[in-house]
Amino acid sequence: MLMLTRKKREGARTEGVDNPKSIADHTMVAVHIARYIAYREEADVNKCILMALFHDMGEARIGDGDKVHERYCGRQLEAEISALKDQVKRLPKELGDEVVDLFKEKEERKTIEAVIVQDADWLEAAFQAKIYLERGYVGFEKWLKAIGESLKTETAKSIMKELKKTENFVSSFIE
Repeated sequence: MLMLTRKKREGARTEGVDNPKSIADHTMVAVHIARYIAYREEADVNKCILMALFHDMGEARIGDGDKVHERYCGRQLEAEISALKDQVKRLPKELGDEVVDLFKEKEERKTIEAVIVQDADWLEAAFQAKIYLERGYVGFEKWLKAIGESLKTETAKSIMKELKKTENFVSSFIE
């Protein structure tokens, strides 16, 4: 897990960001977003928190592939699952299996909790895109559009609507 503090969210580099946030930074915010959406959508809040906490853990070993990487190499889901299994193999079997099962559930998106965590994952990327836009990185408008079109829960759609109309996003948290 410590490697997640060192690994960067690579997608932002395609838009000119030299030092993007770490995967750990992304995960922490995604966990909080997932918790809020789960509460609003009356889903299993604790399950969403755990699922969000572990959703990118495999990237500590395989990295964070951006859209260009995925175009040529695919999603690498099996590699991420393999990495995840290696990471949890020293845990008690029940704990390790839970991490892997939550990851797989999120990827399948067949439960409300998995849909919520995916929405939280995308919303965190939207928050960061908004911050980058406000700092002058122009390529992130398309990110906001694509993310907005991908969200499934009403709560996530509502958050995205507010995000798009908020000016000075970071400053808005100080008030």
